[in-house]
Amino acid sequence: MPAPSPLKGPLLIAVAAVLWSTDALVRSPAVSLIAAEWLVFLEHSIALLVLLPLAYMREKLDLFRMDRKEIAAAAFSGIGGSALATVLFTASFRYVNPSVAILLQKTQPIWVLLMATAFLGEKPTRRFWPWALLALGSAITLSVPDFGEAIGALTSFNQVRGPVYAFVAALLWGITTIVGKRLTRNQGSLKITAWRFFFGWTALGLLVAYQAGTGAAPVPTVLAESGKLQLSLGYMALIPGLLAMILYYAGMRRT
Repeated sequence: MPAPSPLKGPLLIAVAAVLWSTDALVRSPAVSLIAAEWLVFLEHSIALLVLLPLAYMREKLDLFRMDRKEIAAAAFSGIGGSALATVLFTASFRYVNPSVAILLQKTQPIWVLLMATAFLGEKPTRRFWPWALLALGSAITLSVPDFGEAIGALTSFNQVRGPVYAFVAALLWGITTIVGKRLTRNQGSLKITAWRFFFGWTALGLLVAYQAGTGAAPVPTVLAESGKLQLSLGYMALIPGLLAMILYYAGMRRT
């Protein structure tokens, strides 16, 4: 059999990244209609309805076979990366220009590089750094139409909440990347994605139930009235959410 291509893993991750890049175009208008917590909870609900039957057909009883460390890693990925980080990133759009939130999201690769070196022993070669800086600089340039405005927003104390939310989300996603890399050593991408969404959905369900009870984030009524919002939820859940995450973990196993 021919050896697997070394490009397959990075290509899968690149396709996932392209799908993720379309998310903000839909998320920014949606969060003006519905609380961030409910938006992310409904996304997870839609994704799980599709994902769990597929994962069970593929894995059967192996779906439930993980050791304690793997369960803890999956729980952190779901609660920290899938639930909390996504809620924070979504909520940041309410307090700051989405371009600024996306700019801060670009700090995620920096955290990943530092933690991969520290915890996974993965040390990039010298050839990696020029390409990494070029890619990071290009991503920032493309993501922020007005760089001066973005920097000004970052230094404005009146808008500190939005940047802090986006920055913490990037940090959580960076940690989740390292945790996910450990999971891919012994588990398949579909199984990891299923558990990530399950733990995220559980945490979000508890959060929205509590907030609905206190009146902080009541059950949204706009969902039944807005066909555009329904389409946005379906797209975010299935394309930059579910499909991108499966491709991402499949790429991580080969990278």
